[in-house]
Amino acid sequence: MREAGILAARARVELLDGVLVDMPRPTEREMEITRRVAEVLTERLGNATVQPGEPFHPEAYATFDPTLMVHDWETLPLTRPYRLHRFSVDEYRSLVEAGVLPSQNRYELLDGVVLEADPRRGRLRRRIEHAARLVRERVHSNIVRVREPVRLGPFSLLRPDVAVCRDRADGYRAGPPRGEDVVLALDVADDRADDISSLRWAVYARWEIRTTWLVDLQKSIVRVGQEPCRSDYARVETYRSGQTLRAPAAFADIVIGVGDLVG
Repeated sequence: MREAGILAARARVELLDGVLVDMPRPTEREMEITRRVAEVLTERLGNATVQPGEPFHPEAYATFDPTLMVHDWETLPLTRPYRLHRFSVDEYRSLVEAGVLPSQNRYELLDGVVLEADPRRGRLRRRIEHAARLVRERVHSNIVRVREPVRLGPFSLLRPDVAVCRDRADGYRAGPPRGEDVVLALDVADDRADDISSLRWAVYARWEIRTTWLVDLQKSIVRVGQEPCRSDYARVETYRSGQTLRAPAAFADIVIGVGDLVG
């Protein structure tokens, strides 16, 4: 990835157990101890060259704007204890163009981290197609996209299971929808309801997707988020069979029974 120009030549990263991680910036005390150890080793080893390894380039260590990032990956059970390296959308696309990722359709970029996005087989795939069909029956002038990219900020290129988007003159040929284009993001989950789908939820809120539905097949419920606020929704409600879901579209409300989605 360095040779392909995806990673800066001096970027302080390392590969641990197949995971690309950022090396933490050392404290002043750690740097002083490192220099002392290098001096002692140089004295004891005679002509041997001891390189303390501290880079002088100011961009050697990764830095991210905390107001843009949603997840603290180091605290999540999915990734602990790795300090995962985060890619921008442009770097992610370079990974695909360079052949590092064999197919963009199999992955998504979630808050700077590349995740495999193809667990959609068997029952879950059928339920996604079923949900998309229900939405399409109620939406005529808006665009319904199934497992297609939505760009949310500089570090996320997600694939909601179903995204209802506002009409755009170019039909999104010039680029994928952004948060302000998405009327409704719908994800279908089974036993992974607290994993990838929940991680997407926070990014949806950060980039102001107004309404999101999380269809939990295991619990036969739909979790609804509205009024995005920072990295969550100010209004979060749980709907069960017998209740009706409603999401505002550009021309009319999208109204679907919970039982139709989870049954």
